[in-house]
Amino acid sequence: MKNRTLDIRNSLRGSLLLIVCSLVVSAGSSPGGLVRTLSTKAAEERVVQLPINVMVSEGLKLEIAEVKHHPNDVVEVTMRNGYRKDITAIAASAGDIQSFHTDYIYAESEANQKLAPGASDMFLYAPSRALGLLPEIVVSAVVFSDGTSNGDRSEIAYILDKRHGMKIQLNRINPYLKSLGKAKGALIRPQLRNLKVIAEALATDKDGDGSPMSSGLEVGLAHGRAFILKYLSRLESVIENERSESFYQNGMIQTIRHSGEEDFRTTLPRIQNDFMGLARRL
Repeated sequence: MKNRTLDIRNSLRGSLLLIVCSLVVSAGSSPGGLVRTLSTKAAEERVVQLPINVMVSEGLKLEIAEVKHHPNDVVEVTMRNGYRKDITAIAASAGDIQSFHTDYIYAESEANQKLAPGASDMFLYAPSRALGLLPEIVVSAVVFSDGTSNGDRSEIAYILDKRHGMKIQLNRINPYLKSLGKAKGALIRPQLRNLKVIAEALATDKDGDGSPMSSGLEVGLAHGRAFILKYLSRLESVIENERSESFYQNGMIQTIRHSGEEDFRTTLPRIQNDFMGLARRL
């Protein structure tokens, strides 16, 4: 299965608490659903909740190969790409309450940046149940590698706006990252610290003027800044750590010590390439 980014957001029309981020799925299934006690005016009664239904919107060429129900309303769905084009994002929703976005374009490995024609992938959804009602998960939109899309326009707009926000932040920081690559010796650490200060101050509104913007763009700008800071923290860790490498030569153990600056010199170009490559894909 391919790596994916599960992007779950609240609809502006709902205020329910979402089950978000990493989901650890139990090995066992729950074919009968969960049993929950619901209060009524007359008395309490036990209601057996059936497995959550999953469907694909009419017109989308996605094929559901398998659906598994796990505890805590976690649904595992295996889907196949029935298009003749590479898919870079798939959106699903549970009513007007939750949206789920899987966007392959952020994957570091080129092989994982798309779902090829005929390929299948596994998706995890965890919809919130409102007032005991049974939600239905609808796979509603796809985005292709050529920039075209199909399905729910609002979901597509969110995905594209988020990508645009990430691209803005990467384009803001890439020139500074290039300058850091030219720093030498004692200048590396202060320039890296200064770059981190710049990254922390990246505006999370498009032009820094506080003008209104879409929720997707706002999320993209915030995620872009966090993404950049994560990699700069990695650079800080690399340059401060010295490591040793031991090996046998002529019957004796030889040890080579690598300074943090050495590893910094090999790590920084990889990060630069990742940033520039992602900015081009976005």
